[in-house]
Amino acid sequence: YVMTNYYWYEEIKHLLNAADTVIIEGLPTNMHYHVALTGGLFFRYNFTSLWGIFLEVDYAQLNTDGVFTANIDPATYLTEPNLQLFGIHGREQRINLDLGVHHRFPVYRKKMNLFAQAGLNVNYCQVMKNYINFNDKEYSIINIYGNQNYIPNTNLQENQTYQNGFGYGLYAGGGMGFIFSRQIGLELGGYLHYITVNLEGYNQFRPSGGVYLRFVLNNLISREEE
Repeated sequence: YVMTNYYWYEEIKHLLNAADTVIIEGLPTNMHYHVALTGGLFFRYNFTSLWGIFLEVDYAQLNTDGVFTANIDPATYLTEPNLQLFGIHGREQRINLDLGVHHRFPVYRKKMNLFAQAGLNVNYCQVMKNYINFNDKEYSIINIYGNQNYIPNTNLQENQTYQNGFGYGLYAGGGMGFIFSRQIGLELGGYLHYITVNLEGYNQFRPSGGVYLRFVLNNLISREEE
């Protein structure tokens, strides 16, 4: 998309001090997300001392970064190619909603327990930014011009291009809980999602997971002990 546009291509040649051509030689093949920012809320109602239902809503900003290889002015005679690495980046935001059941396994005097959770996931994701860079110059690889060809210093109509979608899947997790008092607790656990995020071209079911440390406020709704 970027390299086939004449004006961007000429600008990139100038940035790289290329006399003739710049050719993309290799693209990243194994890029992964990592979490840049996350936070959320967790609600659970224990209808017995061992069983409960929960609702968890969290927001996350995800980043993915990789490199691609460009050959600057490839020579036709025997010499080492001038290969350089440049960045390719994606930024996404995602909202997860998990609804499921929670089961506790008491371990020590009602002060410590193991737990397991399982349920369903609904998610919404949106691409915030997707770009490559040459020497700190960014080029978006989201096509905001549609069928128009980018020409500098013209009144091109930019289109609002949304890359987003609703997805769904399964949730499973578990961990260890500690009860310090009737009101305060702590849970250390992990989870696994098996979900589709429903972005065009990437809507297959995939696994993802993480770990968490959760501070718990107990007995927000008064009831008799089971």
